[in-house]
Amino acid sequence: MYTIGQFSKIGRVSTRTLRYYDEIELLKPMYVDKNTQYRYYSYEQVLELLSISELKEYGLKLEEIKAIMDKQDSELLKKFLKNKISEINKEVQNSLKLKDSIEQKIKKIESGG
Repeated sequence: MYTIGQFSKIGRVSTRTLRYYDEIELLKPMYVDKNTQYRYYSYEQVLELLSISELKEYGLKLEEIKAIMDKQDSELLKKFLKNKISEINKEVQNSLKLKDSIEQKIKKIESGG
């Protein structure tokens, strides 16, 4: 078992984040000492924490990650990831439109208009 401090270093997240994950029941500690309220995590939970971190990198919200982890449903994960791809594609299109507008403005300035 890992103490919360050790676990936070392994997973590269703060102890505050781990406490929040416990609070929202995303990642509960394996054991909480009743006297000190100190949290302990198992070796297997390292993989869960790494999965959470990976999904956060993809831009999924904690509520979405919790739903995926609660159901252990690969179809739900696929749905969320496809939705994220759609969002990214929209952002790319908006950025390209903005880029085109800026380039047109530069051309106007260069042509004296």
